Amino acid sequence: MAEEVEHRRLVREPVAPVLGTRDQDGAVADRAASEPQAIAERLLALTTPQPRSQRVVRRAWRSAQRLDAELDLLYVRAPEAGPSACEREQLEGLRRLASVLGAHLLIEEGDDVAQVAARVARERGTTYVLMGTPSSRRSLRRFGEPLLTRLLKLLPDVDLRVVADRSRDSAQED
Repeated sequence: MAEEVEHRRLVREPVAPVLGTRDQDGAVADRAASEPQAIAERLLALTTPQPRSQRVVRRAWRSAQRLDAELDLLYVRAPEAGPSACEREQLEGLRRLASVLGAHLLIEEGDDVAQVAARVARERGTTYVLMGTPSSRRSLRRFGEPLLTRLLKLLPDVDLRVVADRSRDSAQED
């Protein structure tokens, strides 16, 4: 109910200033300053060229639908590494999935996933970041601190969500 009320309250398009418009007293009015500005949600899903990323993408898409939000998918690849044949195939799968879902696939180069993700999130006006659970302890602490902790520090005004990998739970029980 709260989301529906908020959705009705929001102005979807920014109001452009109407220069030279006069109010009832003949003074030039600045309507843009007095009217509410557009507020919209934007999600950023961190992906990798691995089949398990599709789960994160689908979860992010469902969240974007509920929030009436734009969805960006981000893959950060190492600058010196060209994608292998398997990675190219997985990236093509992500491209197709993004196209079907109406999401934007962004491929950026960088050594530091947290720094690149934070930059992209600020540039695109991201309000939520979704990521999968790390696949190994090494990737968890690549820069001495967990990726999640680094993102929390770099993006204090952005909500972060870790998408659980339920298939790992069932595999550990066996």
